[in-house]
Amino acid sequence: ESPLHGDTKVTFTVSPAEAATKADIADGTNVDILHWEIYDENLTTLLGKNSVGKTSDKTFTVDLSLVADQKYKIIFWAEVKDKGHYVTDDLRKVGINYTDVNGDPLKANKEERAAFFRVYPFSTENGEPINEDVEIYRPFSQLNLGATTLTTSLNQVNGGQIEVVST
Repeated sequence: ESPLHGDTKVTFTVSPAEAATKADIADGTNVDILHWEIYDENLTTLLGKNSVGKTSDKTFTVDLSLVADQKYKIIFWAEVKDKGHYVTDDLRKVGINYTDVNGDPLKANKEERAAFFRVYPFSTENGEPINEDVEIYRPFSQLNLGATTLTTSLNQVNGGQIEVVST
């Protein structure tokens, strides 16, 4: 029997994280489709996938019935529907389509390119229902350094040594 036809009811309420927004106008309200794929705990075996529309201004609801006492990972990807900016056939390796940009950075920064992402591990224990709120985050980051000269700027930051650390 498929792990997606079990006796454990699982509900995810998925929404863009508040801290992940760029500004009030880029708060995630424009993303209107959430793709999801569920895998075993090692992300090797795809167990199911689907897409859902928004259930409110910023949230999506994913309802599943799964086999109890298993470990899973579910991948969420939210974007603006039908724009073709991302290739989401396999959410473990989303592709980006820039064919419409034609070298214009302003086109690449349009809010219709907004996207949010998360790999979320969870377990179904004893068949107990699961109701989880899941925040998804922007998958892309941008760092802008502004200075009159790069040498001056580097000397002002950590004695000329810039170190980027992921937490």
